[in-house]
Amino acid sequence: MKALLIAAIFAAGTAMADDMILKGEPGYYARLQDAPCTNAAILAHVKEDFRPMFKAAIVGTPTESIPACWVAYAGQVLVTFEDGSDMALPVARFERTGGI
Repeated sequence: MKALLIAAIFAAGTAMADDMILKGEPGYYARLQDAPCTNAAILAHVKEDFRPMFKAAIVGTPTESIPACWVAYAGQVLVTFEDGSDMALPVARFERTGGI
């Protein structure tokens, strides 16, 4: 489900030259990359027809960086993880980075 929300956020066709980042509590972030999702463990949880829409992401905590993939949908970013769990984040909370 996280992956579907992310896809909806960017479904408008916005081209991204830079990464997008959402910063939360100190040390927590979600970084959306403008590169295809190639993580087989994550893509295994996504219907085959939707896989080309997913892009790479990293969700960070104070102690680790967690691989993820994302897609935008209806003003939300859907982030999907290797265990098949997902989360939806409002696209409006993300900012372009220029690289971090």
